[in-house]
This record gives sequence, C-alpha cells and structure tokens, in this order.
Amino acid sequence: MKKSTFLRALACLLLTLGFTAGKSTAQTASISPQNATIGANTPQAFTVTTTGMGGSNNDRTFVYTITGPGSTTPASPATFNCTSGCNTQSHSFTFSAVGVYTVSVTVTQTQGGSATATTSTTITVAPPTVTISPAPTATVLTGGSINFSSSIEYFSGSTTTTYAWSAPGATVPSGSSSSKTITFPTVGIYVVTVTATRGSQVATSAPTVVNVVEPNMYATAGSGAITAYHMNAVTGNILAGPQNVVTPSGSTAALGLNKSIPTFDPGGCLYYTLNTSTASNNGIVQIYAVNRNGTGNTLVGSIDMNGVSDNTGLGFVRLGMDPAGYGWIIAGNGSTQLRIAKFRGNGTNPITDVNTFGNVNLTVTNGAISDFQNGDLAFSGNGTLYALSNTTGGPTYIYTLNSTSNPTNLGRKWTVIPAGGSTFSGSVNGIAFTTAGSIHVSTSNGIFFIDGNTASQQTGTVEASLIFSATGFTDLASSAFPEDSPLPVKLLDFSGSLRNNVATIQWKTESEVNFDRFEVERSSKNNNFSTIGTETARGGSSRTASYSFADNLANETENVFHYRLKMIDTDGKFTYSHIIMMRKSSAGLKGLSLAPNPVVSSTATARVDVSSSTTVTLRVMDLSGKLVLQQKNAVAAGVNSIPVLNVQQLQPGTYVLQLINGDEIQSVRFTVAR
Repeated sequence: MKKSTFLRALACLLLTLGFTAGKSTAQTASISPQNATIGANTPQAFTVTTTGMGGSNNDRTFVYTITGPGSTTPASPATFNCTSGCNTQSHSFTFSAVGVYTVSVTVTQTQGGSATATTSTTITVAPPTVTISPAPTATVLTGGSINFSSSIEYFSGSTTTTYAWSAPGATVPSGSSSSKTITFPTVGIYVVTVTATRGSQVATSAPTVVNVVEPNMYATAGSGAITAYHMNAVTGNILAGPQNVVTPSGSTAALGLNKSIPTFDPGGCLYYTLNTSTASNNGIVQIYAVNRNGTGNTLVGSIDMNGVSDNTGLGFVRLGMDPAGYGWIIAGNGSTQLRIAKFRGNGTNPITDVNTFGNVNLTVTNGAISDFQNGDLAFSGNGTLYALSNTTGGPTYIYTLNSTSNPTNLGRKWTVIPAGGSTFSGSVNGIAFTTAGSIHVSTSNGIFFIDGNTASQQTGTVEASLIFSATGFTDLASSAFPEDSPLPVKLLDFSGSLRNNVATIQWKTESEVNFDRFEVERSSKNNNFSTIGTETARGGSSRTASYSFADNLANETENVFHYRLKMIDTDGKFTYSHIIMMRKSSAGLKGLSLAPNPVVSSTATARVDVSSSTTVTLRVMDLSGKLVLQQKNAVAAGVNSIPVLNVQQLQPGTYVLQLINGDEIQSVRFTVAR
C-alpha cells in the first residue's frame, strides 16, 4: 500500500471514531416502586434499572442514601457492588419507624468508563391499620343482625392476629376472629369497632354507626314467610330488610297491620287470611293473627262474607286495617259478587264486633266487579278506604270507598301504570301507605312506589316506579295512616280578573272522582281567609269542568285581595289551591313570565316589570300549595330578569311561580319536563 493511501484511510478511521464518540447514549437510572406505602419493619425491595452506562453491563456501584424519621437496615448510606449483569439490580431495606422517607441511589460505572446516574423515590411507612365492613353506616331492623368482617394492613411479622369487637348494647358472640355476626336488639344508634393486635402492634378501626329501626312495612309471599322492611317514607327506598317474621299457617292471600290500640291490641298485631280454594271456601274467610315479633300465630276468627244462605266461593279476598283498629275485608267472585265486612282486632285473641253490612253487594262506579281479580286494601288517616284492583297482565286501578259507616260504593280514583309502561306484566296484589302520604304497591315481580306529590298532581293516571325487584309477593301492609292523602281532583287552572270593582274567579278541573264541592275563600292583607261562596262539583272522572265566581268589592275599603279554593272530597277530606291576588288600583308588579316554559334544563329565568326599585320574594309551589323553592332578589324600576335558583331540583310536573312585593302577588303556572 502506498504511504498516501494509508494516511488517508487512517484519517477516515479517526474521523469515524470521533463522530461515534460524540453520539454516545446519555446515562439514566430509574427506581421502583415509586411513592409506595409499606408497614414498619417490613422488608421493601427496590429495583434500579440503568441505561447508557457502558462497560458491557459490568462493574458498577449502587450507593443508597435514605433520609427519614427512623433507621434502616442496612444503614444509610449503603453501597452495593455489581460485577456483571448490572443494568437491573434489586436491593432490600427495612424501615424501622412510621413516617416518610426519601430514598436516593447513585449508580457509577467503575470499569470501562466513569458514567454516573441518580434516581430517587418516596416511601411512606404507615402505622398498622384495621378496617371493617360494612362502613361507615348501616341500617338494620330491630332484632336483626349484621355480618361484619375486618381486614388489616401494614402489620409486620407473621404471628397470629387477634380481634376484639366492641358494640355496646348489642349482642357480640365470643371469640377473637376477624369476622363477627352482631345482633341489635332494640331501636337506637350503635357504634361498632374492632381492635386488631399482633405482638406489640395494635390498631383500632374507625367506627361503623348502625341505625336500628322498627319495621314500617310487611309483606307476604304465598307460602313463604311474612317479612318485615323499613322503607323511606319520602323516597320509598328500602333501607332495611327483608327480615323473616313468621311462617304463616298456610299460603297467604291478604295481610293487614294494626297500629297499637291500648285497650284492644296494644302490640299492633299482624292479621292475615289464607289463600283458600274458591271452590271450597263457601265465602267463609278465616282470619289469623300474629305478634310483630312472630309469636302467638293463631286463628282468631272467621267471617261468612255471603251469609248462611249463599255458599258461593270467593276467590278475591283482601284485608286492611283502619286507624280505629278495625280490620276490613273485601271479597268477591270476580264477576257478580263483591262483599265487604269489618271486625275489631283484639291482638291474638278472638275478633269481635263483626259486621257484614247485610252481605249486600258493593257497587262499582267507573269500573266493574270483574276488575277485582287481584288487589289489596289500605286506609288514609281520615278513614278513607283505598282499594287496589288488578287483572293479571291487565289494568290496575285504585278505588276509594264512599263511606265506612254505610259502605255501598267503590269509585275509581286512579289508573296505575308502571313507569314508562301501560300495564304490569304480572299480578298487582298489595297496597300500603307511607307516613308521607305516598303509596307502595307490590306485584309478583317486586315492590313499586307511587310518589304522593306526583299523585296529587295527576288523578287520571299515576305512575309507579320499581324500587325492589323480587318475585312471589302476594300482599303488603303498614300501620301508616297519612292525613294528607291526595284528593281525587286535578286543578287545571285557577285565575282571576278585576273590572269595575267586581273580581271574577275562574278555574277548571278534570278527573273529579268522589268529589263534593269548592269553597271560594277571600282574604285582605291580614291573611285571614273566610268563605265567600260555594260551588258544587259538576265534573266527572272522564271530563273537564269549568267554574266561575263573581265577588263584588264596591263596598270594600281594602285595596288588595287574595283568593284561594278549598277543595272538599265527599268524605270531608280537603286541600287548598294556590293563592291568587287582585288589586283595585294599578299594581307595582306586572307582566310576570318564566322562560323557558316548560322548563327542560337546569336553568329558568323569571321576567317582571316593577314600578320602582325594591326587594321581591320569589316562590315556587306545587299544585297542593306546598312551598318547594324560595329566594329574595333586589330589583330596579323597569323590566328585570331574575334567575330561578335550584330549579334543577324540581321533579317533572306542574308548579306555580309567585313574585311577592309587599301585599302584591303576581303568579304564573309552569311545567318541568326534563
């Protein structure tokens, strides 16, 4: 080779080596785990991974520096040497005290180069802990039990752990196991905790608060047990249960629950009838009683629903208890006969004061005896009987009784449908009130809920929402007798006008069922209403009706007048409409409106024209007159836009918006249709 050629080749080689050295990979290190939590005196392994160190993955040192509240084993700083396979290395440390530690490691290439990389992580050493489930709250019926379990974390060592359970007032089984079934004997608030011990390590759990409640609803399921529940009276949700009470003496057809009547039934017994064969019962209904705790189950009497001269079998037999402690039975053959009887409940002693009202057929208004294939009975606080009727897979209705002193007629109040549907898929067979005036109905597929606020706004058809899915229900019972059961009338409109000193009140209704009259009431600024006129009901269940009433104010010295309707049912139950205001002189408020109407989102704006700057009160009420929203706003002279706060909380339905300025009230109806 020529000398010049050799020199050129050498130069190229040196240039290539220099270029390669300039592109060498950066040195990095990473450590895992990152931000871990461990227990004290428990070994923790760290894995360090390096790249770009060179040296053919050999000959490196790993120097750990650990800072924190306690010592470590091995002690910090700690050096580990690696001779081969050094890209990934694991090293273990034990931390002696609770607290937060910073772990740093520096990796140095000791042969074939001098590359260095550093990485770090944070380790939290936690104290021993024990947790229990369920937590933090639980609800159970009186005499019921809850299965508790516990789990521990951050305990070191492997010796046996013992558990000491605490639940003052409750029954706690002996033993030191990690799970326990605790029984709660009486109504009240209980606090449950557990303390776990392993050697010198001790931890106590956060408490679980147990709310022990009385059952407020009972159910039957054919030949199965009578079961107890606790339901939320407002939302209808099941908070506790089911809990078995007793296995009845046979397959049950009907169930009723008496409230405590000190002189006759101090315990408030459960009463039930058996599902006897239509062909063999000859119209005779046998009645059983059982204490709420499941004791004393016994036959307490029988009632011949037909009379001695008629042996027609009755397949429809339903039972309900009224607020005075009487049990009521409606029984029928599904086509031509529908009989009613009552008896005095005497606990587990024989029934008394039996009255079959001459074994005369009930009549049915806006319906038929054939509607009563399945169903149940319940009573409101004023003694109105509500009768549920259903044909399996067909329509479901609620009827009310015209009178319990001389019962002759059942009038249809509502058609009941499942939410979003037209008919229930199976039989509908139980009805029970809540203290808030809402209604539960049971079906062969579960328990449904009719919100009382919704029912009071709809009287043609009401929807029932499924809240508890289960099969086999045959009846429901509660001892709730709400005073504010919804009236069978739907007020479509209520308004007024004032011209030439005559106030004209106008209103329109639909679905008037068992409804008697309207009383027009007036008040001036002192808010003491008095009756100024009466209008007799002239509508019906299937048509609308319009009414008008004139009030001559020529001789009245006041300037502002308020009007409302008192709407009275045939049994004396009544409720009030919303209030409207009329004024002789020009008003300071005018032109109230709400947009959008219907309200379809979470916002709505009221607009009003005011004559001068002031502070107004804005109120939203449902059609029963219940106040649901209220706010105050400062307004200026002229047209004002006022956001209605919390409108997203309103359930779908119809409402009245009122704007109040002193003794002036402007009202407008609106609907929520989200």
